[in-house]
Amino acid sequence: MSLRKILLIIVVADLVLATIAYFVVFYNTPGTYEVAMSPLSSANTPPPSSTVPLGTGAASSTPSSTIPTSTSTVLSGTPGGNPSQSIYNTDYAIPYPVTWTESGAGISVMGASLQGNQLTLKLAVAMGNVEQCIPLNIRLLVNEQGDLAPPVTPQFTFPESGACEGAPGATYTDQQVVFDVDPTISPLFFTTGGASNVFFQISTTTYGGLNVSVLQKSG
Repeated sequence: MSLRKILLIIVVADLVLATIAYFVVFYNTPGTYEVAMSPLSSANTPPPSSTVPLGTGAASSTPSSTIPTSTSTVLSGTPGGNPSQSIYNTDYAIPYPVTWTESGAGISVMGASLQGNQLTLKLAVAMGNVEQCIPLNIRLLVNEQGDLAPPVTPQFTFPESGACEGAPGATYTDQQVVFDVDPTISPLFFTTGGASNVFFQISTTTYGGLNVSVLQKSG
């Protein structure tokens, strides 16, 4: 056999092999393939269309507050607070929204704060001319039947005595009185008790503050 024929046979064989390889690569029959994925690609990478529900996971959006808001506005004072964490706070300037007399002392609501199920009243107490114990008669109205609940704070505590006895002519600011409340209820109703028995309400506002106001008598 001549060298020319041998070369021709080799070229034809190469063409046949190339044709077979082409059909194997581009025209193979459908089937399934088992691919071993690494932990990073299978477990740690979320699918492109995945979403995180509100309130679950670190990437969740700020949940809406569970406390109903009020359209009331604070007429004086400096509102503040953080509604996204259910924290409400308001401090008032003179004239204070609620003022009454208790055992010869003048008591005023300087501000209030609400966090979770605890509401704190910030009171100013202006003593009269004699040293005496000022009773803490404020009560929370808990239902429509008129039942009242006392504060968690048992009494006023003044620095001179470490108890409810205040010094003559002294004025004590930021006396804090804490109540356990239902944070889903707004407004909350209170009475000063005692001889004054002034009723007032506290409601949340849309900007993270609290509105404190005296209830107006009807009739």
